Amino acid sequence: MRILVVDDEKLLVKGVKFNLENEGYEVECAYDGASAVELARNGRFDLIILDVMMPELDGQEACMRIREFSNVPIIMLTAKSEDADKLMGFECGADDYVTKPFNILELKARVRALLRRAAGTQRNRGAVLTAGDLSLNTEERVAIRDGKTVDLTAKEYDLIELLMRNPRRVYSRENLMNVVWGYTYAGDYRTVDVHIRRLREKLEQVRALGVKDALLGNLGMFPIARELGFTLRGDFGLEIYNAQALKEYKRLGLQSATLSFELKLAQIRDLSKCLDTELITYGRLPLMLMENCIIRNRTGSCGCQNTNILTDRKGARFPVVSAPGCRNELLNSQKLFLADRAADYRRIGLWAQRLLFTTENPRECVQVAQRYLEQGSWTPNEYTRGLYYRDVE
Repeated sequence: MRILVVDDEKLLVKGVKFNLENEGYEVECAYDGASAVELARNGRFDLIILDVMMPELDGQEACMRIREFSNVPIIMLTAKSEDADKLMGFECGADDYVTKPFNILELKARVRALLRRAAGTQRNRGAVLTAGDLSLNTEERVAIRDGKTVDLTAKEYDLIELLMRNPRRVYSRENLMNVVWGYTYAGDYRTVDVHIRRLREKLEQVRALGVKDALLGNLGMFPIARELGFTLRGDFGLEIYNAQALKEYKRLGLQSATLSFELKLAQIRDLSKCLDTELITYGRLPLMLMENCIIRNRTGSCGCQNTNILTDRKGARFPVVSAPGCRNELLNSQKLFLADRAADYRRIGLWAQRLLFTTENPRECVQVAQRYLEQGSWTPNEYTRGLYYRDVE
Protein backbone atom coordinates (compact mmCIF):
# COMPACT_ATOMS: atom_id res chain seq x y z
CA MET A 1 0.00 0.00 0.00
CA ARG A 2 1.39 3.40 -1.03
CA ILE A 3 0.58 6.49 0.99
CA LEU A 4 1.40 10.10 0.16
CA VAL A 5 1.97 12.38 3.18
CA VAL A 6 1.85 16.13 2.49
CA ASP A 7 2.65 18.82 5.07
CA ASP A 8 5.00 21.82 5.17
CA GLU A 9 6.12 20.80 8.70
CA LYS A 10 8.98 18.51 7.76
CA LEU A 11 9.46 17.19 11.30
CA LEU A 12 5.80 16.14 11.44
CA VAL A 13 6.07 14.47 8.02
CA LYS A 14 9.14 12.57 9.19
CA GLY A 15 7.29 11.29 12.27
CA VAL A 16 4.17 10.24 10.33
CA LYS A 17 6.33 8.55 7.69
CA PHE A 18 8.26 6.62 10.35
CA ASN A 19 5.09 5.35 12.04
CA LEU A 20 3.35 4.37 8.81
CA GLU A 21 6.42 2.57 7.49
CA ASN A 22 6.51 0.60 10.74
CA GLU A 23 3.00 -0.57 9.82
CA GLY A 24 4.32 -1.87 6.50
CA TYR A 25 3.15 0.96 4.23
CA GLU A 26 5.26 2.48 1.47
CA VAL A 27 5.34 6.24 2.14
CA GLU A 28 6.20 9.14 -0.15
CA CYS A 29 6.40 12.74 1.07
CA ALA A 30 5.69 16.23 -0.25
CA TYR A 31 5.80 19.64 1.41
CA ASP A 32 3.38 21.83 -0.57
CA GLY A 33 0.03 21.51 -2.34
CA ALA A 34 1.34 21.89 -5.88
CA SER A 35 3.76 19.00 -5.43
CA ALA A 36 0.97 16.90 -3.93
CA VAL A 37 -1.24 17.37 -6.98
CA GLU A 38 1.63 16.52 -9.34
CA LEU A 39 2.59 13.39 -7.40
CA ALA A 40 -1.04 12.27 -7.15
CA ARG A 41 -1.46 12.72 -10.90
CA ASN A 42 1.68 10.79 -11.86
CA GLY A 43 1.90 8.22 -9.06
CA ARG A 44 -0.49 5.52 -7.96
CA PHE A 45 -1.34 6.03 -4.29
CA ASP A 46 -3.81 4.12 -2.16
CA LEU A 47 -4.31 7.02 0.27
CA ILE A 48 -3.24 10.66 0.74
CA ILE A 49 -2.74 12.50 4.04
CA LEU A 50 -3.01 16.19 3.21
CA ASP A 51 -2.39 19.25 5.40
CA VAL A 52 -4.63 22.29 4.88
CA MET A 53 -2.28 25.23 5.55
CA MET A 54 0.59 25.00 3.06
CA PRO A 55 2.56 27.33 0.78
CA GLU A 56 1.95 27.75 -2.97
CA LEU A 57 -1.32 25.80 -2.94
CA ASP A 58 -3.36 25.11 0.19
CA GLY A 59 -4.67 21.66 1.04
CA GLN A 60 -8.31 22.41 0.18
CA GLU A 61 -7.42 23.63 -3.29
CA ALA A 62 -5.05 20.68 -3.75
CA CYS A 63 -7.82 18.30 -2.68
CA MET A 64 -10.24 19.79 -5.20
CA ARG A 65 -7.69 19.45 -8.01
CA ILE A 66 -6.93 15.85 -7.09
CA ARG A 67 -10.64 15.09 -7.13
CA GLU A 68 -10.73 16.17 -10.77
CA PHE A 69 -8.83 13.02 -11.76
CA SER A 70 -8.84 10.64 -8.78
CA ASN A 71 -11.09 9.15 -6.10
CA VAL A 72 -8.14 8.17 -3.90
CA PRO A 73 -9.10 8.37 -0.18
CA ILE A 74 -7.91 11.66 1.37
CA ILE A 75 -7.45 12.50 5.05
CA MET A 76 -7.18 16.24 5.79
CA LEU A 77 -4.66 17.06 8.51
CA THR A 78 -4.96 20.53 10.05
CA ALA A 79 -4.75 22.74 13.11
CA LYS A 80 -8.20 24.18 12.34
CA SER A 81 -10.86 22.66 14.58
CA GLU A 82 -13.90 24.80 13.77
CA ASP A 83 -16.92 22.99 12.26
CA ALA A 84 -16.93 25.40 9.30
CA ASP A 85 -13.34 24.46 8.45
CA LYS A 86 -14.19 20.77 8.63
CA LEU A 87 -17.25 21.24 6.44
CA MET A 88 -15.15 23.11 3.91
CA GLY A 89 -12.70 20.21 3.84
CA PHE A 90 -15.48 17.70 3.20
CA GLU A 91 -16.97 19.93 0.51
CA CYS A 92 -13.58 19.95 -1.23
CA GLY A 93 -13.66 16.16 -1.42
CA ALA A 94 -11.92 14.94 1.73
CA ASP A 95 -12.97 11.59 3.19
CA ASP A 96 -11.83 12.19 6.75
CA TYR A 97 -10.49 14.99 8.96
CA VAL A 98 -7.90 14.85 11.76
CA THR A 99 -7.21 17.90 13.92
CA LYS A 100 -3.72 18.75 15.19
CA PRO A 101 -2.37 17.91 17.68
CA PHE A 102 -3.42 14.31 17.10
CA ASN A 103 -2.69 10.89 18.52
CA ILE A 104 -0.67 8.89 15.99
CA LEU A 105 -2.68 5.79 16.98
CA GLU A 106 -5.88 7.54 15.91
CA LEU A 107 -4.34 8.57 12.60
CA LYS A 108 -3.21 5.01 11.91
CA ALA A 109 -6.67 3.71 12.78
CA ARG A 110 -8.28 6.09 10.32
CA VAL A 111 -5.75 5.14 7.66
CA ARG A 112 -6.57 1.45 8.13
CA ALA A 113 -10.30 2.18 8.01
CA LEU A 114 -10.14 4.11 4.74
CA LEU A 115 -7.88 1.54 3.12
CA ARG A 116 -10.17 -1.27 4.28
CA ARG A 117 -13.18 0.42 2.73
CA ALA A 118 -11.31 1.13 -0.50
CA ALA A 119 -10.21 -2.52 -0.66
CA GLY A 120 -13.82 -3.62 -0.23
CA THR A 121 -14.78 -1.48 -3.18
CA GLN A 122 -12.03 -3.06 -5.29
CA ARG A 123 -13.35 -6.56 -4.54
CA ASN A 124 -16.62 -5.56 -6.16
CA ARG A 125 -15.11 -4.15 -9.35
CA GLY A 126 -17.20 -4.44 -12.44
CA ALA A 127 -20.57 -4.59 -10.67
CA VAL A 128 -23.39 -2.28 -11.75
CA LEU A 129 -26.11 -1.56 -9.19
CA THR A 130 -29.51 -0.25 -10.25
CA ALA A 131 -32.40 1.26 -8.30
CA GLY A 132 -35.12 2.94 -10.32
CA ASP A 133 -33.47 5.42 -12.70
CA LEU A 134 -30.23 5.46 -10.70
CA SER A 135 -27.25 3.23 -11.62
CA LEU A 136 -23.88 2.85 -9.88
CA ASN A 137 -20.77 1.72 -11.74
CA THR A 138 -18.78 0.36 -8.81
CA GLU A 139 -15.64 -0.08 -10.88
CA GLU A 140 -15.41 3.61 -11.71
CA ARG A 141 -17.34 4.78 -8.60
CA VAL A 142 -19.72 6.72 -10.82
CA ALA A 143 -23.45 7.37 -10.32
CA ILE A 144 -25.68 7.75 -13.40
CA ARG A 145 -29.21 9.14 -13.29
CA ASP A 146 -31.33 9.66 -16.39
CA GLY A 147 -28.20 9.16 -18.48
CA LYS A 148 -26.31 11.94 -16.70
CA THR A 149 -23.46 11.65 -14.21
CA VAL A 150 -24.27 12.69 -10.62
CA ASP A 151 -21.24 14.31 -8.97
CA LEU A 152 -21.01 12.65 -5.53
CA THR A 153 -18.39 13.12 -2.86
CA ALA A 154 -16.59 9.98 -1.68
CA LYS A 155 -18.67 9.69 1.50
CA GLU A 156 -21.94 10.21 -0.35
CA TYR A 157 -21.00 7.56 -2.89
CA ASP A 158 -20.12 5.07 -0.13
CA LEU A 159 -23.46 5.69 1.58
CA ILE A 160 -25.58 5.23 -1.50
CA GLU A 161 -23.64 2.13 -2.59
CA LEU A 162 -24.15 0.55 0.83
CA LEU A 163 -27.89 1.26 0.77
CA MET A 164 -28.29 0.00 -2.80
CA ARG A 165 -26.44 -3.22 -2.02
CA ASN A 166 -28.73 -3.83 0.97
CA PRO A 167 -32.15 -2.49 -0.09
CA ARG A 168 -34.14 -4.38 2.56
CA ARG A 169 -31.85 -3.79 5.51
CA VAL A 170 -32.54 -1.08 8.10
CA TYR A 171 -29.41 0.71 9.35
CA SER A 172 -29.06 2.72 12.53
CA ARG A 173 -26.86 5.82 12.63
CA GLU A 174 -24.26 3.81 14.54
CA ASN A 175 -24.30 1.09 11.86
CA LEU A 176 -23.78 3.59 9.08
CA MET A 177 -21.02 5.40 10.94
CA ASN A 178 -19.13 2.19 11.60
CA VAL A 179 -19.56 0.72 8.12
CA VAL A 180 -19.11 3.83 5.97
CA TRP A 181 -16.70 5.81 8.14
CA GLY A 182 -14.88 2.63 9.10
CA TYR A 183 -14.33 3.23 12.81
CA THR A 184 -16.29 3.70 16.02
CA TYR A 185 -17.29 7.35 16.11
CA ALA A 186 -17.53 9.04 19.51
CA GLY A 187 -18.91 12.33 18.27
CA ASP A 188 -22.22 13.57 16.86
CA TYR A 189 -24.12 11.04 14.75
CA ARG A 190 -26.02 13.86 13.05
CA THR A 191 -23.35 13.88 10.38
CA VAL A 192 -25.03 10.70 9.05
CA ASP A 193 -28.38 12.51 8.94
CA VAL A 194 -26.79 15.31 6.94
CA HIS A 195 -25.34 12.95 4.34
CA ILE A 196 -28.55 10.92 4.02
CA ARG A 197 -30.64 14.06 3.63
CA ARG A 198 -28.32 15.30 0.92
CA LEU A 199 -28.67 12.06 -1.01
CA ARG A 200 -32.44 12.14 -0.79
CA GLU A 201 -32.61 15.72 -1.92
CA LYS A 202 -30.21 15.15 -4.80
CA LEU A 203 -32.28 12.31 -6.19
CA GLU A 204 -35.60 14.12 -6.08
CA GLN A 205 -37.29 15.03 -9.35
CA VAL A 206 -36.62 18.77 -9.02
CA ARG A 207 -35.04 19.11 -12.44
CA ALA A 208 -38.36 18.17 -14.02
CA LEU A 209 -39.71 21.53 -12.82
CA GLY A 210 -37.43 23.35 -15.24
CA VAL A 211 -35.69 25.40 -12.55
CA LYS A 212 -32.17 26.32 -13.70
CA ASP A 213 -30.77 28.50 -10.90
CA ALA A 214 -30.38 27.75 -7.18
CA LEU A 215 -30.20 30.48 -4.54
CA LEU A 216 -27.94 29.14 -1.79
CA GLY A 217 -27.94 30.40 1.78
CA ASN A 218 -25.35 28.06 3.33
CA LEU A 219 -22.37 25.92 2.36
CA GLY A 220 -24.22 22.65 2.91
CA MET A 221 -26.45 23.42 -0.06
CA PHE A 222 -23.58 23.77 -2.55
CA PRO A 223 -22.95 20.09 -3.39
CA ILE A 224 -26.69 19.38 -3.75
CA ALA A 225 -27.27 22.19 -6.22
CA ARG A 226 -24.01 21.54 -8.07
CA GLU A 227 -24.75 17.85 -8.52
CA LEU A 228 -28.24 18.58 -9.85
CA GLY A 229 -26.76 20.87 -12.47
CA PHE A 230 -28.10 24.20 -11.21
CA THR A 231 -26.42 27.54 -11.79
CA LEU A 232 -25.21 28.53 -8.31
CA ARG A 233 -26.20 31.92 -6.89
CA GLY A 234 -25.41 33.07 -3.36
CA ASP A 235 -28.07 34.37 -0.99
CA PHE A 236 -27.60 36.92 1.82
CA GLY A 237 -27.34 34.06 4.34
CA LEU A 238 -23.73 33.54 3.20
CA GLU A 239 -22.90 36.86 4.94
CA ILE A 240 -20.58 38.20 2.25
CA TYR A 241 -18.77 41.29 3.50
CA ASN A 242 -15.49 41.48 1.57
CA ALA A 243 -13.61 40.71 -1.63
CA GLN A 244 -11.90 37.64 -0.14
CA ALA A 245 -15.29 36.04 0.54
CA LEU A 246 -16.39 36.75 -3.02
CA LYS A 247 -13.18 35.19 -4.34
CA GLU A 248 -13.66 32.06 -2.23
CA TYR A 249 -17.29 31.62 -3.23
CA LYS A 250 -16.36 32.08 -6.87
CA ARG A 251 -13.86 29.25 -6.42
CA LEU A 252 -16.70 27.13 -5.04
CA GLY A 253 -18.76 27.76 -8.17
CA LEU A 254 -21.00 30.78 -7.51
CA GLN A 255 -21.99 32.78 -10.58
CA SER A 256 -23.45 35.65 -8.54
CA ALA A 257 -23.78 36.64 -4.89
CA THR A 258 -26.11 38.72 -2.74
CA LEU A 259 -24.06 41.04 -0.55
CA SER A 260 -24.77 41.43 3.16
CA PHE A 261 -27.36 44.10 3.91
CA GLU A 262 -25.18 45.18 6.85
CA LEU A 263 -22.68 46.83 4.49
CA LYS A 264 -22.71 50.54 3.75
CA LEU A 265 -23.14 51.67 0.14
CA ALA A 266 -19.68 53.21 0.30
CA GLN A 267 -18.20 49.85 1.28
CA ILE A 268 -20.04 48.13 -1.55
CA ARG A 269 -18.77 50.77 -3.97
CA ASP A 270 -15.16 50.12 -2.94
CA LEU A 271 -15.50 46.33 -2.96
CA SER A 272 -13.44 44.50 -5.58
CA LYS A 273 -16.10 42.43 -7.37
CA CYS A 274 -14.91 39.22 -9.03
CA LEU A 275 -18.52 37.99 -9.16
CA ASP A 276 -21.80 39.51 -10.30
CA THR A 277 -23.18 41.11 -7.14
CA GLU A 278 -26.75 41.72 -6.04
CA LEU A 279 -28.21 43.98 -3.36
CA ILE A 280 -31.53 43.85 -1.54
CA THR A 281 -33.18 47.23 -2.12
CA TYR A 282 -36.70 46.55 -0.86
CA GLY A 283 -38.46 44.47 1.76
CA ARG A 284 -38.74 43.54 5.40
CA LEU A 285 -35.27 42.36 6.33
CA PRO A 286 -35.02 39.35 8.66
CA LEU A 287 -34.00 40.10 12.23
CA MET A 288 -34.07 36.69 13.89
CA LEU A 289 -34.71 33.01 13.17
CA MET A 290 -36.33 31.24 16.12
CA GLU A 291 -35.89 27.46 16.46
CA ASN A 292 -39.02 27.10 18.63
CA CYS A 293 -42.39 28.20 17.31
CA ILE A 294 -43.41 31.12 19.52
CA ILE A 295 -47.00 30.86 18.25
CA ARG A 296 -47.33 27.25 19.42
CA ASN A 297 -45.63 28.06 22.74
CA ARG A 298 -48.05 30.90 23.44
CA THR A 299 -51.35 29.54 22.10
CA GLY A 300 -50.84 25.77 22.23
CA SER A 301 -51.54 25.40 18.52
CA CYS A 302 -49.55 26.22 15.40
CA GLY A 303 -50.79 29.21 13.40
CA CYS A 304 -47.68 29.59 11.30
CA GLN A 305 -49.65 29.59 8.06
CA ASN A 306 -50.79 33.09 8.99
CA THR A 307 -48.68 36.20 9.50
CA ASN A 308 -48.54 36.97 13.21
CA ILE A 309 -47.45 40.23 14.82
CA LEU A 310 -45.07 40.75 17.74
CA THR A 311 -45.47 44.20 19.33
CA ASP A 312 -42.68 45.71 21.43
CA ARG A 313 -43.07 48.08 24.37
CA LYS A 314 -42.88 51.11 22.06
CA GLY A 315 -45.69 49.85 19.86
CA ALA A 316 -43.54 48.77 16.89
CA ARG A 317 -45.13 45.83 15.07
CA PHE A 318 -42.81 43.05 13.89
CA PRO A 319 -44.26 40.40 11.54
CA VAL A 320 -43.60 36.77 12.54
CA VAL A 321 -43.68 34.42 9.55
CA SER A 322 -43.19 30.68 9.24
CA ALA A 323 -39.88 29.04 8.44
CA PRO A 324 -39.24 25.37 7.52
CA GLY A 325 -39.53 22.93 10.41
CA CYS A 326 -42.21 24.83 12.40
CA ARG A 327 -39.80 27.62 13.17
CA ASN A 328 -40.40 31.38 13.09
CA GLU A 329 -38.66 34.25 11.37
CA LEU A 330 -38.96 37.70 12.89
CA LEU A 331 -39.01 40.49 10.31
CA ASN A 332 -38.26 44.19 10.61
CA SER A 333 -41.18 46.39 11.61
CA GLN A 334 -40.37 48.73 8.71
CA LYS A 335 -39.75 47.97 5.06
CA LEU A 336 -36.45 48.78 3.45
CA PHE A 337 -37.17 51.29 0.67
CA LEU A 338 -34.61 52.70 -1.78
CA ALA A 339 -36.58 53.34 -4.96
CA ASP A 340 -36.09 57.10 -4.59
CA ARG A 341 -32.33 56.57 -4.14
CA ALA A 342 -31.82 54.47 -7.28
CA ALA A 343 -29.03 56.75 -8.50
CA ASP A 344 -27.00 55.88 -5.38
CA TYR A 345 -26.97 52.11 -5.83
CA ARG A 346 -26.81 52.11 -9.61
CA ARG A 347 -23.36 53.65 -9.63
CA ILE A 348 -21.64 51.24 -7.23
CA GLY A 349 -21.07 48.38 -9.66
CA LEU A 350 -24.02 46.08 -8.96
CA TRP A 351 -25.25 43.38 -11.34
CA ALA A 352 -28.81 43.30 -9.98
CA GLN A 353 -31.11 44.46 -7.21
CA ARG A 354 -33.60 42.29 -5.34
CA LEU A 355 -37.09 43.11 -4.14
CA LEU A 356 -37.72 40.90 -1.09
CA PHE A 357 -41.44 40.19 -0.82
CA THR A 358 -42.65 38.60 2.44
CA THR A 359 -45.98 39.91 3.79
CA GLU A 360 -47.16 41.79 0.66
CA ASN A 361 -50.33 40.85 -1.19
CA PRO A 362 -50.29 40.55 -5.03
CA ARG A 363 -51.48 44.14 -5.54
CA GLU A 364 -48.73 45.50 -3.31
CA CYS A 365 -46.11 43.44 -5.19
CA VAL A 366 -47.22 45.02 -8.46
CA GLN A 367 -47.07 48.52 -6.94
CA VAL A 368 -43.56 47.97 -5.61
CA ALA A 369 -42.29 46.53 -8.89
CA GLN A 370 -43.75 49.42 -10.86
CA ARG A 371 -42.12 51.94 -8.55
CA TYR A 372 -38.69 50.32 -8.91
CA LEU A 373 -39.19 50.21 -12.69
CA GLU A 374 -39.95 53.96 -12.50
CA GLN A 375 -43.50 53.36 -13.70
CA GLY A 376 -45.32 54.43 -10.55
CA SER A 377 -45.18 56.68 -7.50
CA TRP A 378 -46.03 54.31 -4.66
CA THR A 379 -44.19 54.88 -1.36
CA PRO A 380 -44.71 53.01 1.94
CA ASN A 381 -46.10 55.03 4.84
CA GLU A 382 -43.14 54.03 7.01
CA TYR A 383 -39.79 52.78 5.79
CA THR A 384 -36.13 52.46 6.62
CA ARG A 385 -32.93 52.93 4.64
CA GLY A 386 -31.42 49.99 6.50
CA LEU A 387 -27.73 50.23 7.30
CA TYR A 388 -26.69 51.32 3.83
CA TYR A 389 -26.49 55.01 4.80
CA ARG A 390 -25.21 54.82 8.37
CA ASP A 391 -22.38 57.26 9.16
CA VAL A 392 -22.71 58.79 5.70
CA GLU A 393 -19.79 61.04 4.82
